[in-house]
Amino acid sequence: MFQFKANSNGVQLHLEIEDNLSQYIHTDESKLRQVLINLVGNAVKFTHVGDIYLRVAVTSLDDTLLIDGSTAISLEFEVEDTGPGIAAKDLDCLFDPFSQADNHVVQKEGTGLGLPISKKFVEMMGGAITVASELGVGSQFCFDW
Repeated sequence: MFQFKANSNGVQLHLEIEDNLSQYIHTDESKLRQVLINLVGNAVKFTHVGDIYLRVAVTSLDDTLLIDGSTAISLEFEVEDTGPGIAAKDLDCLFDPFSQADNHVVQKEGTGLGLPISKKFVEMMGGAITVASELGVGSQFCFDW
């Protein structure tokens, strides 16, 4: 979905999935998809050189059998880019509705709702989302699901 846009920006998009992750998971597909679209979409929009990584890792396995006979797992998703980064002063309000970081990049699209919606969805699923960033180096968004 994002490969063409990333490549046309001269950016490599990488997907790294841990070997022990099951091929299928049972979750709220639309919420997870929306969070990933928001985070990867932002990375592609702001990154104009270097790489973007989407990483998925199993953080815990629960031996408890669920009603359908499967077992519960916890996942961690990470979207890391080599984009312009976000100033420390902007990190506190990054998840506020209608706000966008002032990273000296002219914005032509977006309402500033993608990150607040992503945060709400992650929290609704019992997880948390964090961001680490440095101007001129890039950003890293992580959430557990």
